[in-house]
Amino acid sequence: MDQYFQSQQKQYLDPLRLKTDSLASLNALPHLSFILQFDFRLHKPYLSKDEQDFYILDNPVRRDKVFKLPYVAPSQWKGALRSAMMLELVKQGTSLDDENWLKRRLQLTHLFGNEKGIDLDDERFEAFLDQPRPDQPRPDLAREYRQRLKELTNSGFLAGRLCFFPTFFEKIGLEVINPHPRDTGAGKQPIYIESVPCGTSGTFTLLYVPFDRIGKDARKTRREVAEDLALVAQGLKAMFTTYGFGAKTSSGFGVAEETFVKDAQGKSQAIIRVKGGKAYRYRSFAGLCQVAEKLAKELSDAA
Repeated sequence: MDQYFQSQQKQYLDPLRLKTDSLASLNALPHLSFILQFDFRLHKPYLSKDEQDFYILDNPVRRDKVFKLPYVAPSQWKGALRSAMMLELVKQGTSLDDENWLKRRLQLTHLFGNEKGIDLDDERFEAFLDQPRPDQPRPDLAREYRQRLKELTNSGFLAGRLCFFPTFFEKIGLEVINPHPRDTGAGKQPIYIESVPCGTSGTFTLLYVPFDRIGKDARKTRREVAEDLALVAQGLKAMFTTYGFGAKTSSGFGVAEETFVKDAQGKSQAIIRVKGGKAYRYRSFAGLCQVAEKLAKELSDAA
């Protein structure tokens, strides 16, 4: 099947020049941009909701409009990773003082852009992270965050430094949910949900561009990139192995295996590369975090 798919890809996609070298795209980007890529395998099925109105099932998996392959859109990756990193921040709230809490929240804003629900001129609109922390109820932290956000930019709004690539899958499966009434204990109306089955592999690619640091203090920029690199690696590990992505993640769907897919020679193709430096390889999400910490230390020491 893989050989057939590759032959069809070469025959139909290569002439369209749709297959690009993501690592080569660093050449045209600002200094200290980095790209991160790995092939993961699903540990649990992936669910999503397609936008088409008419289909044989009521719950079709989301497909690309051109090639009709199931996929994860860049906006889905962004939302899933941001959600995971925000939940991790809330979890760490008991160990962070006010200053570090604000610093981490602003760091997430630099990575993803402004939070949904933020209105800098009307505090009645609350975002998720505006809720007071249970250990230290400080409603004024929300006002302080907005004030610092205004000081960073003229408009008070930031575009995120992270850019996501779509992930395509080659297999489609079917999940069945059969609700059981309490009185009879027997289900009568099963619900069919299209999915990407567990064991299916896909390629995840993320690009980081510190465009808002162009022409600014080089030492501070290196420190910021180092902190972002380490935090993104931890967030990816949390999203893929703990929180999941797609629909029904609270039920365990959309979780990936800890180790990455290997090629025919038994080597992992997972790679991370900072512009101006060499590429590093790793075999698992734990290895990704270790490599990211190593690169972050090198950047910090050079600052």
